[in-house]
Amino acid sequence: MRKPINVIIIYVFILLIIYGCATAPLKNQPQQTMQHFKYYERITVFGSRPPWTKTNIIAQKGDIIIFFASGEVSVSPNRPMYSAWQRLVFRIGKNMFPQPIYSSYMDTFDFAVVAEDSGKLELAVHEWRNHEKINYDWYQNNTGSFLVDIFVIDKNKEEIVPDLLNDLAQSNPQDHVFKNNVEKFIRQSKFYFAAKKTKKEITETKEEILKIAEKFESEDKSDISSAQNELEIMKVKLAQLTEQLEELDKLKKEYEAKEFREKDLLAKLEQSRQRPPIVFIGSPKTGLKAEYKKISLYGVVEDDKAIEKVEFIINGVLDEKISQRGIFISQQEKPKRIEFNEKIALKNGENTLLVKATDSDGFTSEKEVVVSYTETRKNIWAVVIGINNYQNVRHLKYATKDAKAFYNYLLKTIRIPAENVSLLLNNQAHLYKIRSVLGTHLKRNAGKDDMVMIFFAGHGATEEDSMSPDGDGLEKYILPYDADLKNLYASALPMSEISKIFSRIYSERLIFIADACYSGASGGRTIGINGKRANISDAFIDRISSGKGRVIITASGANEVSVEHDELKHGVFTYYMLEALKGKADMDKDGIITVDEVYNYVSIKVPLATGQSQHPVKKGAVEGQLIMGIVE
Repeated sequence: MRKPINVIIIYVFILLIIYGCATAPLKNQPQQTMQHFKYYERITVFGSRPPWTKTNIIAQKGDIIIFFASGEVSVSPNRPMYSAWQRLVFRIGKNMFPQPIYSSYMDTFDFAVVAEDSGKLELAVHEWRNHEKINYDWYQNNTGSFLVDIFVIDKNKEEIVPDLLNDLAQSNPQDHVFKNNVEKFIRQSKFYFAAKKTKKEITETKEEILKIAEKFESEDKSDISSAQNELEIMKVKLAQLTEQLEELDKLKKEYEAKEFREKDLLAKLEQSRQRPPIVFIGSPKTGLKAEYKKISLYGVVEDDKAIEKVEFIINGVLDEKISQRGIFISQQEKPKRIEFNEKIALKNGENTLLVKATDSDGFTSEKEVVVSYTETRKNIWAVVIGINNYQNVRHLKYATKDAKAFYNYLLKTIRIPAENVSLLLNNQAHLYKIRSVLGTHLKRNAGKDDMVMIFFAGHGATEEDSMSPDGDGLEKYILPYDADLKNLYASALPMSEISKIFSRIYSERLIFIADACYSGASGGRTIGINGKRANISDAFIDRISSGKGRVIITASGANEVSVEHDELKHGVFTYYMLEALKGKADMDKDGIITVDEVYNYVSIKVPLATGQSQHPVKKGAVEGQLIMGIVE
């Protein structure tokens, strides 16, 4: 029997805990560079996991293995943090005694070792005991990790290693830790290659001296002055090379001593340093141009010990009310992490929002963002239509209540001026009036940067039309108060006409919300024609949402029913849409309700409330966020 996917995930998680964690490698790996390496792997070695972290590298005796490691670990509670050069070791094969990664031997350069055995490469965090044994029984209490880049190359290619690594560093300029390690490697390798070259020249000079001596012994002694001069020249050269090698060795030791002192100093500083708290602001981002006077400021403060206080300084003034209300810290137990989410009232122009945190040691950190707000006239226009009592069509129960509730939301919550909202109920929503308000009033008043919301709650219907561009042989209509089912073309509003009306409106932020349906099924906001239930293509929704900056949300799929509910006293879709707008859709708690958040909410709630028989549909998009409301 197949294991459930969640069981498999648990198994994988357990394996990661046991064996360590593979980490995303260098982003850019030029093929012409990487082809010279036998292996490359980036791995994370966690101090708190079992001793040996496995790699996929199988080294051969004589291979050069290069380690670049960063990070820090502790070695039990209340102990200092240590860097990789102090606490990271490796082994090749099960029987090889572990070696620290930052120790050069086998006559190679720092950061690299020559494999003395063949086998699988493994790494571990260690604690030395008398410089002889390694103790692993404490790892459960460790914290921290090391990030390690490992390169393996043949010994005969060692001279091109600095150039290869430099190419990788240049290809990954964003990886500053790797770049710094490569720069140190190149500096150290210069000593190694210079010494290697000098040693080779010394060996060759000694061989030349021996050859001259042998030649002098075998040839006529009458001409010894030339041989003696040649021998003296070679001895001088040998002395110079020996002196040069000694100088290189001296410089290398001085460099290593300086590096060691710097590492030791950094380690001591790290152990004694008191870290200030970390302040992170998730929203808003610097440079934001706010559309509303109130904005949500949220983020996180963290400290390694305890947070004493968090202050909010708005435009240079400490906001004591927010600081005391939002961040009350008990004297008995001070937290190490605090999340904040505060509403900030903006002034006209540029606003500076600063969050300042102080920890229990008195260290402080602060984070600042700058946002702007320009007060403009109310630039939202809306048309709200609800029809219960049709002149010639079966009545509905809650369409006008839906429309009134949405109208009240626009006026009382969003505070759109009443003159910007047209409310058409029952006999006010006849065809001429609807066409006039949508096609003339909005066209004359709504500018390009304005926002337009159109809400319709009422009946929909279809009619056979072989010329329909939707491929289903049907035209779709929304029915005004005076619709005549025997003459829909003349008395109703077809989707093709709605699309033309939308194209007349200049606004590039238009939302059309329709709590209606078209399938002809009984029990919903639809009227069947000729007793037939239509098989409808939803291409008509794509058609009316195809213009720039249009978003269309319908209460149900093309062949579904938009139902009314007696317990809710609303259409089911409108009920949950109003809940979403009042705050339940604000999942990120930023105080702003976007059209996507509204749709996400109703697409979950409506199917649940209707036994999965009704599924809202959203089509179209606009640039940036399309905000439908704010949470007070």
